[in-house]
Amino acid sequence: MEFHQVLAELDAKHALLVKVAVFCAFRPSELLALKWTDFDNERKMFTISGSIVRGIWRPYTKTTELDEPNPKLLQVAVPDGLTEELMTYFNHGDISGQYIFSNSDGGPLHKENLLHRVFQRMRKKLGLRQLNFQTLRRTCATLAQHAGSIRDISTHLRHRSPSVTAIEYTMDIPEGTREAVNIFYEVTRPKG
Repeated sequence: MEFHQVLAELDAKHALLVKVAVFCAFRPSELLALKWTDFDNERKMFTISGSIVRGIWRPYTKTTELDEPNPKLLQVAVPDGLTEELMTYFNHGDISGQYIFSNSDGGPLHKENLLHRVFQRMRKKLGLRQLNFQTLRRTCATLAQHAGSIRDISTHLRHRSPSVTAIEYTMDIPEGTREAVNIFYEVTRPKG
């Protein structure tokens, strides 16, 4: 799987960044704005406090408003194993600022710099057709489609409508389709 190839080639900090991007389905503006104060390791949850666009932090995201009334659009579940990795990184990593993924000055990483310096270099090295932040969000949606309902996935991606998730973000996986058809057949088949 391409995802594992990418992780194997990255240093620890960038591999963790990619895992957080995929498993938490962050938009780049949200991912790069994450602060340690946004992470609750006890609840295994991020609460998005803002986003970074063109290097400027703002107290809302692409799909939320200042003082967003819908908390589901700001809360992101973190898998147990990823919570452990984040805590290890926090306790033993080279933490130089309030941002989870900071530059050497403690400020946030820049999207364009990551795309050029890390993602495009990796894409070329591994011969991938595409590797960017949108690819990572869609990877989350595609891999999750057999682990939960489209509403579950839509909630995790913080879409306001499940139809956006179903139409734009998930990609059919042939073996998954075959498995779904077989399960449907067995469930509806008369017994006896």
